Amino acid sequence: PVFCRRLAKAADAYINSTWKTVLLGTTGTGGKAVFALDVTAPDSFGSSNVLWEISTTTSSTPSNINDSTGVAGFRNNLGYTLPQPSLVRMSDGSWAAIVANGYGSVNNKAVLYIIDAATGNLIRSIDTKAGSSTAGSENGLSTPIALDVDNDRITDYIYAGDLKGNLWKFDVTNSTPSQWDVAYKSGSTPKPLYVACILSSTPCASANLQPITAKPQVGKVGAGQTGGLMVYFGTGKYFESADISTTQTQTFYGIWDKCDKTSSAGCDGQVSGRGSLQQQAITQELAQGGFNLRLTSNCTVNYGSTPLSGAVSAPCSTTANRLGWYMDFIQPGSSNLPANSDLGERIVSAPILRDGRIIFTTLIPSTDPCTFGGTGWLMELGSTSGQRLGWAPWDINGDGKIDSNDLVTSGGSSVAPSGKQSKVGIIKAPGIISAGTQEYKYTSGSTGSLEVTLESAGISSGRKAWRQLR
Repeated sequence: PVFCRRLAKAADAYINSTWKTVLLGTTGTGGKAVFALDVTAPDSFGSSNVLWEISTTTSSTPSNINDSTGVAGFRNNLGYTLPQPSLVRMSDGSWAAIVANGYGSVNNKAVLYIIDAATGNLIRSIDTKAGSSTAGSENGLSTPIALDVDNDRITDYIYAGDLKGNLWKFDVTNSTPSQWDVAYKSGSTPKPLYVACILSSTPCASANLQPITAKPQVGKVGAGQTGGLMVYFGTGKYFESADISTTQTQTFYGIWDKCDKTSSAGCDGQVSGRGSLQQQAITQELAQGGFNLRLTSNCTVNYGSTPLSGAVSAPCSTTANRLGWYMDFIQPGSSNLPANSDLGERIVSAPILRDGRIIFTTLIPSTDPCTFGGTGWLMELGSTSGQRLGWAPWDINGDGKIDSNDLVTSGGSSVAPSGKQSKVGIIKAPGIISAGTQEYKYTSGSTGSLEVTLESAGISSGRKAWRQLR
């Protein structure tokens, strides 16, 4: 069925002294289950190639079905498995499936499972303690990203968001699985790296929390930053019928996690809220070259300890010690819409980090049957700052070249657009093909058509991202 194929992922693992290709799959909205198949030789596939299946009633280790000391059992904690699993090598030498518990579990908490890829045995469950079955408190963990920061092909950290706006960091650097845990704590209470909230106030009121359902992206830090990692993610939700009419403001974030393997013991990388971040904003929408385009702010993010000199205009700030940036997806104002209008725009696809750019798509749902579910935007920003790019990203005038003629005039200056509206309805993260100094982005839309975007390949000056294992 479609919901199984869409949520399946194949990768290689060294199992029983030989390399095998393992397909990890989930049942999505069709059930609460995850499974593994040996697809090394697909032409001779049979029942013996089913490695394992885990559900709320089935497990390779029956004792893991129910909750016990230190174990978040599958019966009460495995939800509808919309998040995609990953296959990685762990620091204890095992090959493991990294599985988020998904949504709609009995306990409605956010839980990470680390499962032996060969046997299906539960190596470790990590309960964030966030969420409950109380109405309005329901939670679940979304698709994680596993990261190797020192290039030894072993997972060091795992990041994942949840429905309550928590961006979690899991530390799995220890060679003993029982030591794998949420990276940041207050006493024994797990704490997220960041809580996505519409307002700057802490703690964040439940109504202002922004759900994270898309896989994050992680990269190296930039100029003015020393140590740690940059974590990128968007907020929004789009898998329940009520989500279509939701107009809560959603946001894209770039968060500086100051702690990595080189940090001293006890390093605390928690970022307290928006007050620690530099705001970027959508400043204008216009039409040019047959495209609807967006312009965004160009604020410097001051990661240093000394305030910037000179006057700046909102939303920019001279404040020192910033820990990242954010951009709200609200309308800048036009002849049709007043400023700060909220159309329910959200980010539900994983961002892409490429040549100093963070690339992501947004979704604006619609109940109009003539709009194929809605529309969306392709956005490209400078990664560590969220600033607009310093060069034209797309071929706007259709001459097959990307140059100054593809810039947009704003306030008497020629600037790069940061957003381009889809012509094919709702789109997900694009497929990218490199062609020397140019590249092509392919976005498949809800209209059933494919849009091809010719764009610049950016400025590459060495590795921009840490190794993403899965």
